[in-house]
Amino acid sequence: MRDALATEPGPAHLEVDMSGVTFIDASGIGVLLAARQRAVDGGGSLTLRAPSWAVRRVTGVLGLDELLVAR
Repeated sequence: MRDALATEPGPAHLEVDMSGVTFIDASGIGVLLAARQRAVDGGGSLTLRAPSWAVRRVTGVLGLDELLVAR
């Protein structure tokens, strides 16, 4: 996932389809947060689209819904 989310310098507006994710742990969340920070630093964004129940559960517990999940 880390390699798939690597971006070149400059604005990147990433939308990550999380509908098929059945498990995500701290490592996965860390990769998403690092990719989001790189995107934001370059003037872009990262949004999770169609997060599965597993993703919603973890982002909710960590208070990251507003930061990562599209509304």
